[in-house]
Amino acid sequence: HVWLQDPSVFESQFDFSAKHFILAVCVPLYTQMPALRDLLNNDMLETNMQLTARLRVMLMERTQNVECCEKEAHAILNSVIPAWLLECGRRVPTCMVGQHFVPRLGLAPLKDFQGLWPHLVRLLFRLKNPPSEEMFQPTLHDQEQGLACWVVDVRSKDLPLVFISHALQRLSGFDADFALARNVQLFQPKKQRIDQAINNEEPVRLQEFSEQNRTHGDVMASLLLLERRNGQRFFVVQQTFYLKEPRSDRSYLLSVLHPIETPMPAVLKSHQITELSEDEMGMALDEWGVFLIQAREDPVGKPLMLSNVQKACEHYALSFAAFLRTCEDYVGDLFVPKIGLVEVHAFKGVLEKLVQKLRADLR
Repeated sequence: HVWLQDPSVFESQFDFSAKHFILAVCVPLYTQMPALRDLLNNDMLETNMQLTARLRVMLMERTQNVECCEKEAHAILNSVIPAWLLECGRRVPTCMVGQHFVPRLGLAPLKDFQGLWPHLVRLLFRLKNPPSEEMFQPTLHDQEQGLACWVVDVRSKDLPLVFISHALQRLSGFDADFALARNVQLFQPKKQRIDQAINNEEPVRLQEFSEQNRTHGDVMASLLLLERRNGQRFFVVQQTFYLKEPRSDRSYLLSVLHPIETPMPAVLKSHQITELSEDEMGMALDEWGVFLIQAREDPVGKPLMLSNVQKACEHYALSFAAFLRTCEDYVGDLFVPKIGLVEVHAFKGVLEKLVQKLRADLR
């Protein structure tokens, strides 16, 4: 609030000799902009007005009629917007990938991670069982020939992606602009029924791994079914490393994905496969679910996932192919279970009468 004396008026005792102005300084706050672009649309107009009102109240409470610094305003936005997305984001199409709710909750951790990728790569290749040395340079410079990796910030409840390598972008079909700040569920099958049946407790294990007290270099391995953005599915061995970055004193999970080269059964190949009935789909998923639970505890494959991941991928590729060949409900990659036994039994009683009637007609 600025008070100015009007120099054109000599008699200052008159009211019009003094002018009062309100000096307003507008400071643009660009934090949380991708999330706000998701929220601030005409379809969510009433919800957006409520969000604006909540932000205004919080700013008034924090400032208490004193100067509000830009840093504090950013902190308010970084806390309120993710909470608002969790509360109201399920109605926002851009917050959903298939049946997974993956809003942009990690924009603040994403900003904090900027510039840390080369340091994490060096930490990864200094571990006891590092990836192949020939992958160091392309991974360090984030080239498509490097490792397919993602990084999440363990401080954030929703495990938001703060980095996705170019190799993983090519493998998954999700570009960084879309994937970053979202939950890692982004890469799982879009249909929760298939995801739960095939991946079972693996996503829960990852969440628990991030929450437990860990030391630098701890690693867990997972056997997963993932889905590309175009709907095609593929198996991977995923190695997840717990890394502590000394420069920032923060902890991250860095996962390296190793695709398993194997023929995919039709029931799992793509979300576009619809030739199976609901009963057949359930039977197929149950069979694959049981098989994969056993495969994850395979005395040969399980230790290889940690010690020699390439051998592990080869081992599981052979196991999957053998399962397709020997499972009596499969012909090639097609699932053809015996679901018509009742009809077959009922037809046997009808067949003799049909034959007698046919003979009579021929006479």
